[in-house]
Amino acid sequence: MIEPDLDVPFLFGPNPIGSTETFGLTSEVGLSNWVLHDGIGRRTMQGGAVAPMDRLLIAADALQTGWYTLQLSGADGRRWSLSLVRR
Repeated sequence: MIEPDLDVPFLFGPNPIGSTETFGLTSEVGLSNWVLHDGIGRRTMQGGAVAPMDRLLIAADALQTGWYTLQLSGADGRRWSLSLVRR
């Protein structure tokens, strides 16, 4: 039996984010791409590779108030999902 990898190699915040804040994410692993979906599943933003320890920034003023899912794909094939709330 393979144990699931429960380590989340990210530092991120603030969450929720206010209208004048910027959400930031720093990854310990390289990312091949990322996609931000709104609460009904529409793709609202996307981006390419992010090198380890580089910072991904998402400005709150580019988002409507609501719940989002940030999907991250690691260069090593792993995948993660984070919930993000814009208030």
